[in-house]
Amino acid sequence: MNKKHIYLILFLILIGCNKNDNTEKSINQPYDSIPLWIDLSKTTTLPLIERKKNLDKAYKILKSGKIDTSSTRQLSNIAYQYLNLKDTQRFKSLNKETYKLALSIKDTFTLADVNWSEANYYKKIEQYDSAYYYYNKAYRYFEKIDHQNEAAKMLYGMAFIKGRYEDYFGSEILIIKAISKYKSLNEVEALYASYNHLALLQSDINEYSKALFYSNKALEYLNKLENDRDLYTVSYNNIGTVYQKQKKYKKALFFYDKALKSDDSLYAKNIELYATLIDNKAFCKLMIKDTVTVKTMLYKALRIRDSTNNKGGQIMSNIHLSKYYTLTGDFTRAIFYIKKSNVLAKKIKYSRDYLESLQILSTLDSKNGIYYLKEHIKYSDSLENHNRMTQNKFTRIEYETNEYVKENKILSQQNLQIIIIALITLLIVSLIYYIIIQKFTNEKLLLETEQQKANEQVYVLTLKQKEKLEKEKK
Repeated sequence: MNKKHIYLILFLILIGCNKNDNTEKSINQPYDSIPLWIDLSKTTTLPLIERKKNLDKAYKILKSGKIDTSSTRQLSNIAYQYLNLKDTQRFKSLNKETYKLALSIKDTFTLADVNWSEANYYKKIEQYDSAYYYYNKAYRYFEKIDHQNEAAKMLYGMAFIKGRYEDYFGSEILIIKAISKYKSLNEVEALYASYNHLALLQSDINEYSKALFYSNKALEYLNKLENDRDLYTVSYNNIGTVYQKQKKYKKALFFYDKALKSDDSLYAKNIELYATLIDNKAFCKLMIKDTVTVKTMLYKALRIRDSTNNKGGQIMSNIHLSKYYTLTGDFTRAIFYIKKSNVLAKKIKYSRDYLESLQILSTLDSKNGIYYLKEHIKYSDSLENHNRMTQNKFTRIEYETNEYVKENKILSQQNLQIIIIALITLLIVSLIYYIIIQKFTNEKLLLETEQQKANEQVYVLTLKQKEKLEKEKK
């Protein structure tokens, strides 16, 4: 386990392991057997084909009923479980189906959850720009419905990715935003992981006092948890590594020993972390010229890492063995081990370790020193350009998302203005219509009144004429 593995442990605390637990529990499940089939698909003792069949059963039951927020959220859960079973084709098709259904019924939580699943998928295959895009989309949805815990996890996911591409400032901004949310929610374990992430960022940019400060903040939160001792071991190892980078090897040894003593069953529980600690301890002993058990410890760490196929750990073991043989004057073996680390680091794209191996080779291999130095410069420039391009992608994703939000706000304001204008116009037209109708009604009433008066006058004249005729007859 090297620093990348430590980042990954902290990442999994928040992002990877507990995603399915974030489906809202308040939704009543219309089909009681669906959660049962999903749970059976998680049973590791069953054959893979049986686990997939259980998911198929859950899907068929779900599709036989009505589409509502309950069914879309269960469907999202089923899709993600296919991803856990490494059936990426089924995951992609179901996730797409879930997104369309959630969109049709305006289920924002599921829209967020689907994007979260996509982000985790792309993270697993190390397409980090795509992962960042989907974490960002999920974050926007979770913010919209005020799901602050999930929104904070998306911020953590984006911070993790930015840290990988050496955008330390951008990563720091995101993780501080996440910490603010976690504090308001009193999410102690998440605060532990977030402060640890901050500590690792500061260590990467050689801000060692800040790294130690944040490591101690992480430990403060860890003390509030009833947790297994693995996390204490990780924290003590991180602090030891900060002191190692400062060349304060005795202080580093103190914390490596403290880490090893913090869990008597570490070898059985987490053999890779055990290998990291004994390798780090051996290197510090080597640096202070205490070489009595160094060789044995270095080879023991390498054997463990070989047995667990820990490629990153193998690279670090080979680098440390090369340094051991350099200090003991066996340059043939020193070159042999540094070349092993060089080939492996290039193969699995561990950039920092590859650059370190090139630098060491440029000093050890006198015949090819200039070649390795040129390779170091060339690769360093290439890496810097790649990281810059990727960082620009992240900036564009954020900018385009912000622009989209702004455009939606502008459109909403424009739509509101159109509605208001339409209502005012309708009101004016209605008022004019009412006035015209009222005037017409009044004129009609006036005419009717005048007609009535005329009729009455005619009637009176008729009576008078009749009366006059009667008098003449007499």
